Amino acid sequence: MLAHKFGAPSHEKGITGLETAIILIAFVVVASVFA
Repeated sequence: MLAHKFGAPSHEKGITGLETAIILIAFVVVASVFA
């Protein structure tokens, strides 16, 4: 995920709203699992 964000910025100008939502949802899921 990090490699994709920082390693291939050629076809994407920064991070998109969709990617932000996916990362936030994934973080919440992981947090709830380990909580």
